[in-house]
Amino acid sequence: MRKHALVILLAIATAMSMHSCKKSKGAPTNIVIDSPVMVYADYTALKPGNYWIYEEYFVDSVNGAGHPDGQYDSSYVEKDTLVNGKTYHKYCTVSLNGSGYSLLRDSLSYTVNLSGAILFSSVDFTDTFVNSYFYNPAAGPDTLRYIVKMGFKDSSVTVDAGTFKTVTTRQIFFIPPSEPYGPIRENDTKYAVGIGMIIKAEGFFSSAPSYQEFRLQRYHVQ
Repeated sequence: MRKHALVILLAIATAMSMHSCKKSKGAPTNIVIDSPVMVYADYTALKPGNYWIYEEYFVDSVNGAGHPDGQYDSSYVEKDTLVNGKTYHKYCTVSLNGSGYSLLRDSLSYTVNLSGAILFSSVDFTDTFVNSYFYNPAAGPDTLRYIVKMGFKDSSVTVDAGTFKTVTTRQIFFIPPSEPYGPIRENDTKYAVGIGMIIKAEGFFSSAPSYQEFRLQRYHVQ
């Protein structure tokens, strides 16, 4: 009986060994797992042929009231071009002050210029992209510090072209004590997904409470 039991155990062990070998023989040796492709929302719409028309507004920084002045600005994407093997979009602007262009590139969730400076991100609402200072000799020891970062995710904005859900590139200025309107002022540029720039920050005079911005009047995007 003991000998018989030993034979059965050996038979079971042999069968398990054979089954295991057979299973491993048929298993694939090279398993490739595809990494997921990340798709980011397109807020800048930098495609050749797209254009945007804006009207200039003067906005009171105290009460937020905006008044159009009848001046217009336009932007368009002329073409794509290769620089050092990377595709850039030629983004052109035309205004009463003249015309010019920038070479912009999409880099995952970021939009960067030719020098690599970050202008926009659809996902990075933590990092500060710019932290810099201006020194004005006429103002004595005072300096003007400013930072650039993203903010105001999914805020609703209404302009003549419609109502859009936007994200904002924020330019935050820390005003010297010698200036009357401070201590903080902002220039906000707002983008809507699939449309592009809705409001373009233009700037302000430190001696005045109002600031300038361009609001989208009409557009064409593909």
